Amino acid sequence: MASKSIRKDDLIFRPRGAQDDRGLLELFNEENFLHNASVRAPFASCAEMRIWLDGIAAAKRFEIVAVSNGEIVGFAGLYTMADAQSHLGWVILGVRKTFQGRGIGAALMHMLIATARVFVGLQRLQLTVFSDNQAAMRLYRKFGFEIEGRHRRFVRRGADFVDAFTMALLFDDGEAARPDAETLPQLRRARAASSLDHRGRWVAA
Repeated sequence: MASKSIRKDDLIFRPRGAQDDRGLLELFNEENFLHNASVRAPFASCAEMRIWLDGIAAAKRFEIVAVSNGEIVGFAGLYTMADAQSHLGWVILGVRKTFQGRGIGAALMHMLIATARVFVGLQRLQLTVFSDNQAAMRLYRKFGFEIEGRHRRFVRRGADFVDAFTMALLFDDGEAARPDAETLPQLRRARAASSLDHRGRWVAA
C-alpha cells in the first residue's frame, strides 16, 4: 500500500485531518502567528478554528500538516479559485516559532508549488504578507514570489496599523521555482494515496 505520508528527516508531511484540530488551534493561536500573520483574535475553540478554515472560499483545496513527534509544527494550504480565476490559487503558510529556521516552511512551499504546477495546472499563486514580516518575505522571494501591491493600514496592531503586501508567483516563466527533484516524487506518492472529497479537499485515501 502506498504511504499516505511524506517523511523528511524526523518530520512527517501528510494531508490535514480531523485529528489535527488541536495542534492547528495551538499553531494559529500562537503569539508569533497572531502577531506576524493573522488578522483575527485567537480562536476560542477547535470548532471555531475549523469553521474558519473550512470556510475559506475555494473550488479545490490542498491542506498539508508537518508533524514532529506527534506534534503539529507547520501548516500549508493551497486554495484554488473557480470560473475566470480557475488558473490561480491562494497560499497560507505557518510554522510554530520553535521550529522556524529548520526548512519546514521551505519544504511546505515546495509541496504547494509542486501541487499547483503538476497536479492542478495553475498559472499563478498569490498570498498576503504583513509588511514587517521580513522572514516570511525572504522565504517567498526565494521561491520567486514578487510584491505586486501594498495594502495600507491593512491590520490594526494595538494602537498602530500595519501594511500588507500582495505577493505573486507566475508559472509562465520557465525559471520560476520548479519543484525540486526530491519533493516531486514524494508528493506524487502521497497524492496517489489521496483523493478529493465531495468538497474538493485532498484527503488521505
